[in-house]
Amino acid sequence: MEMNADDARRFLNNIDGVERDTKRKTGLGAIGSPLMIWGLVWIVCYAIVYWLPQYAGKGWLIGDGIGVFATICFGVWDSRKKEIVSTELRAKSKRIWIAWGCWAAFLFGILYMAWPMNGMQFGSVIVLMVMFMFVVTGLWLEVRFLIFIGCLIAAMTVLGYVLAEHEVINGMRAYALWMSVVCGGLLFGSGVYARVRLE
Repeated sequence: MEMNADDARRFLNNIDGVERDTKRKTGLGAIGSPLMIWGLVWIVCYAIVYWLPQYAGKGWLIGDGIGVFATICFGVWDSRKKEIVSTELRAKSKRIWIAWGCWAAFLFGILYMAWPMNGMQFGSVIVLMVMFMFVVTGLWLEVRFLIFIGCLIAAMTVLGYVLAEHEVINGMRAYALWMSVVCGGLLFGSGVYARVRLE
């Protein structure tokens, strides 16, 4: 079978498109579980801050512990069940885990130097830094979905904080409810989308 230059170019473009889609779907399906886990952690823990503020510290300690443990478990499980994960994606995943570890060390330093903060400032800084890492990871993996979610949740966090600070949403306690419903809901919903649509 003979092929002219235009047919060959179209054929190669189709192969490139399939390769991009496979990489995108393989990488994003696995991200769905951690997004849902942390969305639930945010929904529950910020709701505790709103309805049971006396238990906020313990709630976050337990919620974060569960979130970290579940994220690691799902990460290991997803990496073992995916037969088609490329060596390139495995190498990038390893670098991303290292980047998140470095991020945690830098965040600790930033929070230590910026202390004292009230609870809502502390929580907001952490959310913004996590969303920054979503954007960086999205740029690194060329995944617009992560960039979009990172920017959207960061914008909603800042908007909620400004509205609470100016008492448009009834102060900082209402900001916890905002973070639970809006930001936790967005994070959980993005995880469901990634799991259902992209896996």
